[in-house]
Amino acid sequence: MARSNGEWKLSVVIAYLCKDFSIIATDTLVTHSNGYQEESNDKIMQIYEHGMGFMSGTGSAEVKKSAYNYIKNSTERNMDNLFRGAYRASYHDGDFANIVVSYMTKNGPRITLILSNGDFGPIEQDRFLILPPSDILEDKFPAWIIDSLEYEYDGNYNGFLIKLGELFSYFSDNSSCVSSKIRYGLHYYFKGTGDNIRRREGSHPHVSAMINNATNKAYEAIEHEVNTHTHYKY
Repeated sequence: MARSNGEWKLSVVIAYLCKDFSIIATDTLVTHSNGYQEESNDKIMQIYEHGMGFMSGTGSAEVKKSAYNYIKNSTERNMDNLFRGAYRASYHDGDFANIVVSYMTKNGPRITLILSNGDFGPIEQDRFLILPPSDILEDKFPAWIIDSLEYEYDGNYNGFLIKLGELFSYFSDNSSCVSSKIRYGLHYYFKGTGDNIRRREGSHPHVSAMINNATNKAYEAIEHEVNTHTHYKY
């Protein structure tokens, strides 16, 4: 999609972190408005695998791609320096994006939120983070969405995916900036396992259960593509 002067319409990103895994979910729609007309593309891969996990965001496609390229190619291992560098490398005058990045540490999965002003920090565990689309303000979320944000994962993979699907479906049904297709990057923590697990994507029964449950009847209304990325440590 050719870029012209104007603004990028925000899509939706939903992220979740618990001690066992991290997940970042988004859709496939990118919309750009130049004040006179809108250009939309519903075939965009908005979730990127960067080598240590996944990345997505809302806002300028150019900013997100620049941040992704920096994170993917950087040799920086201090995560604070990495996120500062990603912001500096991706800043475009007049454009902005809020970005979420998942990665693995020896103590488990992590997700960091990088705001469009350069501030960054970890997201809370056991709580959904939602970066809303342009046409649904956060203070207008219905009560059930607010009540759903606090979610303590109890090992019920099917229940978790149903909840993720419910949240995504609300934004898909009520926003012109969100498509009906969900893509998500799942990053599972294999505590105490050997490095041989790292290349066997989806082989762990917990990961397989989550992938299989994503195709069950409770979730069939949403088109989906599943990415798995398994690391013991970075």
